[in-house]
Amino acid sequence: MILPDISLSFLDSIIYVPLHLHSTMIHFVITLPIVLLLLEIVNMVFKRKSIDFVNITLVSLLFISLLGAYLTGTIDSQSTLLLGNRDVSNAISEHKVIGVYMFLFGISFIVIFKVIAFIANKTLYTVLYILMIILFIFVGFIESKSGAELIDKFGVNVSKVTELQKIQMDMNQTIIKQDIKILEMNKTIQNMKLKELNATQTINRLMDMNSTKELNSSSKVQTNTTILNQIKSIFQ
Repeated sequence: MILPDISLSFLDSIIYVPLHLHSTMIHFVITLPIVLLLLEIVNMVFKRKSIDFVNITLVSLLFISLLGAYLTGTIDSQSTLLLGNRDVSNAISEHKVIGVYMFLFGISFIVIFKVIAFIANKTLYTVLYILMIILFIFVGFIESKSGAELIDKFGVNVSKVTELQKIQMDMNQTIIKQDIKILEMNKTIQNMKLKELNATQTINRLMDMNSTKELNSSSKVQTNTTILNQIKSIFQ
């Protein structure tokens, strides 16, 4: 990511917005600068103060629309971010960064140049103001294309897709839990086999010991018998 991230998370706790309004707010963010541009071009010909006041009103509405787009985008992306898909999270983060810069710096430069052009009342400042609006529109279209790719490629902010993704995530978690249980069962079986092997080895050792004792006993009996036979032969 080229641009550093700027956090506006404090706004999330101040203003509450419902879900699935981001796409609606974006229409205003795209449309209002185009209307501003057309009015400024018309006003360069007619030089009407009333059009200037209309443009100032539209700039205020654009600020509100940008604020609404940021808040609704943050809320709408939360359910997708919770799914933990790294590619989606990175794409949303990049989309969010550009939106924050448009909100903080884009609207700020538009307001500054509009005030300068309104006070100075010179064509040069008006042209600079118009160029600033054109740049804002260009960045806005790039941002809109990025948002459209999030919807088309990842299904972000599509409730049905999000629901299916959550079902898939639950299924994956269930499969993982089952795999863990199978591993535990295999481990238990291996432990039982090991115990069985140890028990078999112990029994074999005991049987070997008994066989050795029996052999020793037989040997002693034979020895005793031999001694008795020798004694008998002496007395005879």
